[in-house]
Amino acid sequence: MKTTYAQKDDNLVLAASAARTTELTGTGIAIGPTGLCEAVVIVTALAATPTITPHIQQSSDDGSVDAYADVAVGPDISAVGIYRIPFRATEKYVRAFVEVADADSITYEIFVTRKGE
Repeated sequence: MKTTYAQKDDNLVLAASAARTTELTGTGIAIGPTGLCEAVVIVTALAATPTITPHIQQSSDDGSVDAYADVAVGPDISAVGIYRIPFRATEKYVRAFVEVADADSITYEIFVTRKGE
């Protein structure tokens, strides 16, 4: 069995670890264009039955909220664990947008790392 690791760089954090109950619109970070990389979502705690759907979005203009569009959409997440979302960004800025299907608390973080082999 092959083990893969995700190296976390504080400059590539799309969402710091926190308990949330509402939708998240992250701040863009200038990392693109990129080769193949991945967003890593780490869920460490949850209450009742929350479900989140993480989106990785990109834009050439970080100053306009409406300029962002999905480059990748992760799975619906409702359990503690580590989830990986591979993507390639063709624009300069990347951010996380997280939909919430239930208002129960869920603690998670999202960061970008290179795609493992």
